[in-house]
Amino acid sequence: MSEEKKAAPKAAKAEGKTVYCGPTIRGVANQYTVFEGGIPTKLQERAAKSAAIKALIVPLEKFAVTRERVEREGTAEYILFQKARAALK
Repeated sequence: MSEEKKAAPKAAKAEGKTVYCGPTIRGVANQYTVFEGGIPTKLQERAAKSAAIKALIVPLEKFAVTRERVEREGTAEYILFQKARAALK
């Protein structure tokens, strides 16, 4: 597999349903929005600029665990959420 394919962001995959678990980004995506068939271009652009936002776009199957961890202080997901929020200011 080429390096380009390995580096492709998971968020850009068009298969299955994904959930954005980061903070609401006005005009782009609300927190906990479910997307089917791919991620909207505006959100892809934000994810390309912020690793924290990119990491908070998860497959629907991981949503329940991710949501719980985003709200639990000290978890990796909580820290990513705080970084994403700071990046939006």
